[in-house]
Amino acid sequence: MRQEMDSLIKATEDTAALLGLLDKYKAENNILGQEVTLRELGSQNRLAGHFYTAIKYLYQAYEIANDNNDTIEISHICNQLAVNFGRMGMLDQATRYHLTALHYISSYSDFKNPNNYKQYLSAINGIGKIYLLHNNYKAADSVFHKSLAGEKKINSRRGIAINMSKLGQSKQKQGQIDSALYYYKKSMDANLQDHNTLGIGLSHSNYGSLYLQQGKYDKAIEEFKLASDYLIKTTDTWYWLEPILNLAKAYIAKGEFEAAKAQLDKAQKLTNEVHAMEYKARLYECFHDLYKKQGNYKEALNNYTRSTMFRDSMHFCNEKDRIHILYENLDQTRKKQELAKLASDYKLEKSKRIYTALGSAIIVLLLIILLTIMINLLKARKQRNELQKQLELTRLNFFRNVTHELRTPLTIVIGMSEDLMENEKPSMSIIQKYLARINRQGKVMLELVNQLMDFNKVTSEIGLKQNYRHGDVIAHIAGILEDCEELCHMKQIQLSLARYEPEVNMDYEPDFITKILRNLINNACKFCPEEGGIIRVTTQVENNNLLVRVKDNGIGMDEEACKHVFEPYWQSKDGSQKKSSTGIGLALANRLVLAMNGTISVESALGTGTTFSFTLPLKHKEKAKSN
Repeated sequence: MRQEMDSLIKATEDTAALLGLLDKYKAENNILGQEVTLRELGSQNRLAGHFYTAIKYLYQAYEIANDNNDTIEISHICNQLAVNFGRMGMLDQATRYHLTALHYISSYSDFKNPNNYKQYLSAINGIGKIYLLHNNYKAADSVFHKSLAGEKKINSRRGIAINMSKLGQSKQKQGQIDSALYYYKKSMDANLQDHNTLGIGLSHSNYGSLYLQQGKYDKAIEEFKLASDYLIKTTDTWYWLEPILNLAKAYIAKGEFEAAKAQLDKAQKLTNEVHAMEYKARLYECFHDLYKKQGNYKEALNNYTRSTMFRDSMHFCNEKDRIHILYENLDQTRKKQELAKLASDYKLEKSKRIYTALGSAIIVLLLIILLTIMINLLKARKQRNELQKQLELTRLNFFRNVTHELRTPLTIVIGMSEDLMENEKPSMSIIQKYLARINRQGKVMLELVNQLMDFNKVTSEIGLKQNYRHGDVIAHIAGILEDCEELCHMKQIQLSLARYEPEVNMDYEPDFITKILRNLINNACKFCPEEGGIIRVTTQVENNNLLVRVKDNGIGMDEEACKHVFEPYWQSKDGSQKKSSTGIGLALANRLVLAMNGTISVESALGTGTTFSFTLPLKHKEKAKSN
């Protein structure tokens, strides 16, 4: 009767159909039908990863079976409940229901019945898994060997494969690689004989974990991919996670972070569907390893905290010693009294463990936070020292360049004056020639001093006084180019102006525009070839702004130089710009453009010349005076 009912219900794979059968059996008051249907609903929900729903159905089945003293069904349901709680990481509840199943089977069931004996072996195997989770390898091995002997007795290849696999996992955890490989091969052989897709997939996963432990990452990845290919064909989503997480670990170890992240994202989606604390702890542990290797310590710390939280939740109920005592004394007549005493002691000890675990977690978290703060402080200190060194080097370079810029014209002035003093009767033409050169070098020095003063003003709180005018700015720009023609002519550089509009009337600050263009043209002259150099200035109106470009065919700049060229005192470090400079000309031009609510940019590449562009609004917010 029971076997026929089991076969009928298992053949119904649709949940809606099972619920229909349940209603039918309730109407007929068919107790066995209700028990088996509810148990199957629990099984199907477990396979889909809906553990809470599965437990709800199993509790209903348990109540019906308990009310009707159906000890066979109670033991079967208890084993199912234990599996669900185990997958959720609630090991205390898993242990309780495996022990309850053992109690009912040992006390009331006939071992001659294969189904009853199978439930007995399942309960023993479940207790062995819990021992293994608690790293109690001696007890775990003993239980698995006992379960294995029973599975061999009834010639269950699937049961043999499961216990061989668990013995291999125990040996692997103990570092006995050869023994682990022996049991894994035995498990694979049994699964192949049984044509068990799930078992074959788990065997490949076992091989992969061995290779991963030995650092053979390519082989590990190959085995985990095979495992995933087999397990994805099964309906039990719980087992899909194992090879995915292990595959991520292998990719992290190899440094293939994108591949690892893809696997972890897949695993995270599954863990949200499968409410399993064990896998969630392992998932965040993998994320911690990934972010730590990538140097993202903030995310690594966050994921370490999450992993610790889930692991603490799993280990609060660590009752391995008491479980072992209960298991060894299952056949004693005082079983119920011991279970009652255990429940009382367990509650007290559980409370102590919770507080201890919480205290430990808080201490670890505080230590991690303190360590992170110290690391950040050390990094900040190092950066501050490097910045101070850079500022000092910049200051020295600035004074050296200013000194060089002033010394050259001063040397010429002193040399010319000494020549005049030594010549007792110089002709008027010589006097005029020397005085002209002295005057020109004096203007160079004056322009440098004025530039330094302007830069000091524009960077201080006082600022430069702005005196806007309204008129034709193109005419003003043409005048500036005329003043610069002499410098360009001396270096045989061609200077030209191209205007898209012959006249542009706008509000502009004449002194600012003069300083900006002179600095840009002087900069272009420094880096243009002395013969065949070309500087082209273009003007046009765009979107109510005046756009001015200064383009040269000089040596150009690399990308790094373009990023820093407007910074005060900046000098090229690559040796491409060998001309001396104070490092404030372009910085001053930048500040003056910004002071007029404009923008300035540079485009350049080594060997292709440089183009500086700046825009100025045609209208100023304050009323400008007419020229």
